[in-house]
Amino acid sequence: MKTNKLKLISVISLLSLLVISICLACFYVLSFTPIKTIQDGAQAAFIAEHAKQHISTELEALPYATIPAQLALQTHSVILIDAANDCILYEKNADAIIPPASMTKLFVMYLVFEAIERGEVNLNEPVPLRPESWAINAPPGSSLMFLGEGQRVSLDELLSGLAVVSGNDAAVAVAQHLSGSVPAFIEKMNALAQSLGLKHTRFVDTSGYSELNQTTARDFLKFCSIYVKKFPESLERYHSLTSFTYPKEENLKPGLSYSAALQTGSAYNGTLPITQRATNPLFGKVAGVDGIKTGYIDESGFNLALSIKRDGTRFLAVLMGGPGIGTVQGNQIRTRDVEILTDWAYKTFKSFTISDTIAFNMPLLYGQENSVLVYEAINKEKHALSVPLIAHEPSIRRQIAIEPIIKAPVKENEILGYVYYFLGDILLETRPLIAANSVDTGSRFKTSVDGILLPFIAKRLTKTPIDRLQELYRNPQIELQQ
Repeated sequence: MKTNKLKLISVISLLSLLVISICLACFYVLSFTPIKTIQDGAQAAFIAEHAKQHISTELEALPYATIPAQLALQTHSVILIDAANDCILYEKNADAIIPPASMTKLFVMYLVFEAIERGEVNLNEPVPLRPESWAINAPPGSSLMFLGEGQRVSLDELLSGLAVVSGNDAAVAVAQHLSGSVPAFIEKMNALAQSLGLKHTRFVDTSGYSELNQTTARDFLKFCSIYVKKFPESLERYHSLTSFTYPKEENLKPGLSYSAALQTGSAYNGTLPITQRATNPLFGKVAGVDGIKTGYIDESGFNLALSIKRDGTRFLAVLMGGPGIGTVQGNQIRTRDVEILTDWAYKTFKSFTISDTIAFNMPLLYGQENSVLVYEAINKEKHALSVPLIAHEPSIRRQIAIEPIIKAPVKENEILGYVYYFLGDILLETRPLIAANSVDTGSRFKTSVDGILLPFIAKRLTKTPIDRLQELYRNPQIELQQ
């Protein structure tokens, strides 16, 4: 009797353990929640911060094949990109080494803006003018804003003089003000070029007057893209101005009245107020142009760094080595080439921003955790697509490819799947889905349990969740570029 009782207790105990084990197993299996999209604000913020490490400043080929455009451009070296994603839409001899001429002054302005960001200088501060910066001491043939002895000028006015009328005298004044001497400032310019990965760019002066300055259209366009993204306000404040008047009454040296300056002043002595038109010949001729810088010396030909925006799409281009006998003919050819290039670009491409981000938690086996955070890696500040204009209303769709169950270990930034963007049957872009964090392999017990329960977990995590994920993200949120 006693033996039967013990047997009954043993059976009940075993059954209890079995029930508990089944319950635990069920709970464990259920803990592998099918794919969950990110709704938690902290996770979204983490992804946004984590994604910054993937941002690239490199110019890139379009991610889909196109037939190269045959454009009748006279300029020797040309390259054009979609400003939203740095994709190259057209290029011709883009790696030819050519002096940048006055486009050099963009490097001067970039360094000024950086110094302002660091709090070292401000736009309204007065800049003392040493004799080397006076217009009367500039090399022959220089573009000038006509600085002179005793003038009172602000850093803001010097930047306008650089951007609008390409003042060589302004470049000297800014360099001396920021670095104490022109050679010290040139070192900063070359250090900047090196830090940005511009392998074929070097400077020997601040104005671009020397033929020994060198760059390529590709190098310089990469710089322009960085410049416009980092200091976008510079386009409206400086580079889109169509004229510049200097000196104004407040700039004249003490004791010289404005009326006397108008009657007896001398431009090269900095005592005659002059209004000069912007050196950019495209203003008022090519719709949407809002900068950015021209350049010319005999050794370079006619150069142009171009920014243009129409209907929400901005293109950037650099044209170098333009032909022409004299400024009038050179500007005519430069303008015609820009019209051909930009008309083709706007008839062929439109830029769209993908405003939503793919991010979700994926089930994870054999790991110290049961899920891993996965997101779409974008290598630019904004996710933009250069869409070929094969339809009036582009219908872009996404397709996600990822295994329904991921197995540990997983390394941070490991590619776990891909997102494909289609326009009809055309594959526009492929972006990787990567792990936001590392997850190491779990304990021996954990991996054993996962192995035993894998068939049950796999049944729970069928293809259906992937289909739901696909359905959720199939139609991206698309916006025109602003």
